[in-house]
Amino acid sequence: MTLVSLVTFAVFLAFLLLVRRSMKAFFWRITFCLLPLVVGGLITANALHRYATDGGGFKLGVDLVGGTILVYEVDADKFQDEERKKAFQPEQLASRLKTRLDPNDLYNITIRPVPAKNV
Repeated sequence: MTLVSLVTFAVFLAFLLLVRRSMKAFFWRITFCLLPLVVGGLITANALHRYATDGGGFKLGVDLVGGTILVYEVDADKFQDEERKKAFQPEQLASRLKTRLDPNDLYNITIRPVPAKNV
């Protein structure tokens, strides 16, 4: 645990002792209300500290890291003949798009084909 976590926990215990001494009737109610808040704050502070020092802690999604998600859909009904419609393979299209967008794999672009049944 970090020093901040230990100090926070010590202040919380001192506050509980003060509440127990002055407001005996509300001690357990205040404890049950504040304990989850303090534990959640300590967990968040620990994750924030790990994120700031070594990159761990929070796992940021595409939207928070600054990435973009694009979804393209191929309308198979607009193929002119049935042979092309039957021969269409989304995996092959994804690999060709990957080589056209990032031929040397410098940008780490991920292209995933999605099954046609997903909505």
